[in-house]
Amino acid sequence: MRSKTSSRSRAFWPVIGFVLAVSFAVIAYALGPAAYDFLRRSLPNFPPPGVPRGQWELILSGIVFVILVMLAALVIALAVPRNRSRVNEKKLVKERELMMREKKAKKVLQRGINRQARSITPKRR
Repeated sequence: MRSKTSSRSRAFWPVIGFVLAVSFAVIAYALGPAAYDFLRRSLPNFPPPGVPRGQWELILSGIVFVILVMLAALVIALAVPRNRSRVNEKKLVKERELMMREKKAKKVLQRGINRQARSITPKRR
């Protein structure tokens, strides 16, 4: 049974996620011009002709935003406690052995039925 405090704190997770996404968007928008300048200095043919600087800054801001969101998702995925599986390895082994025994017993039974059916039916000449 869950405690009331854990369910209350989980109720605000979507709000916290939205605030985090908005803050990442603001950071990415602020880093757009710096990313443009960095790429202009690093790559010889970076600003292709025909695309205005403002549009490139928005594209780069979008890329930075996606990278920030992916990093946050990775950190959250690593930080969330793992639910332990309730399946026990010993139980799985026992169930598998039981299934194998049942399968073998069905096979033996089917062989017996087939033998009886062959002995009852007359042979054709």
